[in-house]
Amino acid sequence: MTDQPVVWVVDDDPDDQLLMAMALRQIVPSIQVRFIDDGSELILLLNELESYPRLVILDLNMPVMNGFETLEEIRNIPQYQHLPVVILTTSRNAEDKERSMALGANGYYTKPANHNQTINIVSELVRHWQLHDSAR
Repeated sequence: MTDQPVVWVVDDDPDDQLLMAMALRQIVPSIQVRFIDDGSELILLLNELESYPRLVILDLNMPVMNGFETLEEIRNIPQYQHLPVVILTTSRNAEDKERSMALGANGYYTKPANHNQTINIVSELVRHWQLHDSAR
């Protein structure tokens, strides 16, 4: 068993997965990051595992099961209602943000254009969700 925080990044873009992992590990070197390519895979994993991540970072635009469908399914299952899920997407559409929040997202962030912006978003997530390394 580990005290290290675990974050799941649900995004079908390998470049975005890599950038998010690099930023998370730059701020919390011991953080465990798991990559999931689509919402249906996330739901399967949640049903199979006994322990859940400290935070799920979810993209909206994915094949098979998009972020809206994934979030709705998560929030309709009682044991997942309190699982922290933040949206990280390219969409700057106010309706997408409103819909995400109405479906139960714990936050909504627009994917940054550069590494410094990514670090700023990740720093905020680390502070807000207490993803700090408990071994420090």
